[in-house]
Amino acid sequence: MLGLTTLTACGPLPFEADGGATSPTDAGLVTQPDAGATDGGTTIGPDAGQASQTPVLTALYPATVYASASAQTLTLVGSRFEAGATVEVNGVSRPAAFASASHLTAPLTAAEQATAGAFVVRVVNPAPTSLTSAGRNLTVVALTLGDPVITTRDWTAETHGKLSAAAITANAAKVFDETKVQRLDVTIDARNWAVMRSNLASLTSTLGNSRDYSVLDSPIYVPAEVRYEGKQWYRVGVRFKGNSSLFSANSNKLPFKLKFNEFEDLYPAIDGQRFYGFKSFSLKSNFKDESAVHEQVAGKLFRDFGLKGPRASFYELYVDVGAGPVYFGLYTLVGRSTTPSSRPNTPTATATSTSLKKGRRRSRPAASAPGAWARRRTRTTWTTPTSARSPKPSTPSRA
Repeated sequence: MLGLTTLTACGPLPFEADGGATSPTDAGLVTQPDAGATDGGTTIGPDAGQASQTPVLTALYPATVYASASAQTLTLVGSRFEAGATVEVNGVSRPAAFASASHLTAPLTAAEQATAGAFVVRVVNPAPTSLTSAGRNLTVVALTLGDPVITTRDWTAETHGKLSAAAITANAAKVFDETKVQRLDVTIDARNWAVMRSNLASLTSTLGNSRDYSVLDSPIYVPAEVRYEGKQWYRVGVRFKGNSSLFSANSNKLPFKLKFNEFEDLYPAIDGQRFYGFKSFSLKSNFKDESAVHEQVAGKLFRDFGLKGPRASFYELYVDVGAGPVYFGLYTLVGRSTTPSSRPNTPTATATSTSLKKGRRRSRPAASAPGAWARRRTRTTWTTPTSARSPKPSTPSRA
């Protein structure tokens, strides 16, 4: 396995927190801004009653987007939001959808994401108070995207297209072959790799020493080329993933997530792109798992008992960020599976599947875990809780 010195040639990756960023808090009669906000806080004045009604904006989801992204929904988490509140992005107001006093959503247009930069977002409560929160930055980063018209020479319906459930199940034996270690190559433009590292450094700074992962946005996706057994998959979305496995790792062996249709809006030729029918994978670094078999064993146990369980197998990961392929280590490729194993005398998955689907509904965020529910994303569209969901504490998950 490659040592740390060699991987550092790709550029150092941030692991050390810098003390953490300052979150918006009420300090006396002044609402303090996020450390990244450029315009300072909003001074409330001597009326303590007024100060107690000022909206507090704690987090944005997403907090970082890429220039040229499609229109999407911006989710705002905090406290003291009121029905009828509006959201300002770079001084431009728009109505917000009120979910609760701690949760708003508002549209973010493609035009507002066209230019790289940091843009201040605020919440403004309705009249008669019209009180305004301190600002938080929405960061728009410039990715190297190239020509939207690309040639997909290796594309076949069987390997790159959407498939039936039966075909995906059949392909799982190949993709998750447990009898051998396979190889996966990922090529990332050096400039996009720098964006990934910079974004990770920003998230690490925001996290500080708190290890409160609920305040973090997911790392940003960048386009990459993926190669497997002589075939290429095009403009695949790749990002860092994980909580402790990402921010507490003591080596450059970091976990990744691949999403094969992440950039299909920008590249029409890859619309509906899949990997043998699978839309996404996690490349897990087996953090704190010296045996490296936990993922495989756990998934198989679930399937043996007729439950839905993830598929997993070993892959050697090579990453090229401009200096040729570099061996990043032995990873576990993990993908979702809805098919139980064929072990006899086990209950069928039919009844269990229904209850599992109900159990996966996401609740509104608890006050102690703002934004924990807001991680799920379909390309650039973020989920919005419905009024039918009742609040309950949730555990943040960024996998």
